[in-house]
Amino acid sequence: MREWQPGAVPRRNEDAVWREVDDEVFVCSPEGDLMFTLRDVSADIWRAIDGTNTVTEIRDLLLAAYEVDSETVTRDLAECLEYLASKRLIFGLDD
Repeated sequence: MREWQPGAVPRRNEDAVWREVDDEVFVCSPEGDLMFTLRDVSADIWRAIDGTNTVTEIRDLLLAAYEVDSETVTRDLAECLEYLASKRLIFGLDD
């Protein structure tokens, strides 16, 4: 797994259409052929990816929202960002 740059600013792929319904976020792939459902922490990460928050700021938001240690949040955030990037739903992590 890659280690994301703390100052990187992830941004959503503008071609990925998404909607929030209740506590879930539904994201359609840029090609329009796949639908992803984000819940709980992954939905919070998606919401925090607004083109202004750095990876460090997203981590800090999660630390404030959940009762979990920094190592766990950092690992879970990296896994989620890697997954979203691998599906071309987000960009900007290697900046």
